[in-house]
Amino acid sequence: MLGSMDGKAADRDDADSRVIANFFDADGRLKRIPAREGHRLVVMTLVAERFERGRDYSDAEVRSILSAVNEDHALMRRFLVDRGLLVRDARGTRYRRP
Repeated sequence: MLGSMDGKAADRDDADSRVIANFFDADGRLKRIPAREGHRLVVMTLVAERFERGRDYSDAEVRSILSAVNEDHALMRRFLVDRGLLVRDARGTRYRRP
């Protein structure tokens, strides 16, 4: 799983690549959610790439994908939605990566 992240990281600048290396383990799991807003945005942008653009996801699917990254799936989902990296429908039951 990290292999796909390595490919994405190659397109990023050195600072972003260092952030990614510091916060993800070799299996592609997030060791901890960064406290610094800038680092959190870099990390969560990478996490958002696990979702296909334009595809709808149920809450259970989002939870499953995010739980594979870190046990605090609710915090990650909230950050992704708050920053517009995932969009939640009006009913709050479906998500989509714009």
